[in-house]
Amino acid sequence: MTLAPLILYSVAACQVGTTRKEKSKLHSTVKNSRLTRNPFKKNTIMDFYKRFTLLLLLILFLSGCSAVPVTKPPRIDLPPVLSQDELQRPYTKLGRIQVIREVYFTDGSLDPNLHEWGHQALREEAYKMGADALIFPEISSRQLTIVLFPAFPATEYRASGTAIKFR
Repeated sequence: MTLAPLILYSVAACQVGTTRKEKSKLHSTVKNSRLTRNPFKKNTIMDFYKRFTLLLLLILFLSGCSAVPVTKPPRIDLPPVLSQDELQRPYTKLGRIQVIREVYFTDGSLDPNLHEWGHQALREEAYKMGADALIFPEISSRQLTIVLFPAFPATEYRASGTAIKFR
């Protein structure tokens, strides 16, 4: 449908006996035709702001929330988790550490990865306190139900322990 004025122009221009004035009039009619005009050619300030805003929203949407957890390289100098039998030197309790993690749409089972997570989280917090070691680690989970419409299951994982400093 957009080629119709161009075909009409080329057929009319090739006819024998067409004057220059008629060709020029026909050319201006085709040029100003609604079918041959580019609708995206408008370059107004509002179009620029619309495009800029859409581009900005697209960038924010794509980079805003990440589904990939941020992982840090493991620290080598974190305090160890010690059992009661390994404690041979006198120590001072610095405090109790508790880390809570909520996971949605999961069951309440404890797997070995959660024990690793609990020990690592406790060791990082003990390092922040300046502790030499961590004793009495406890890792537990409990089932929660978030009451929204619709209700969905969640699991709360708790890791707790005591940070100590050797004398």
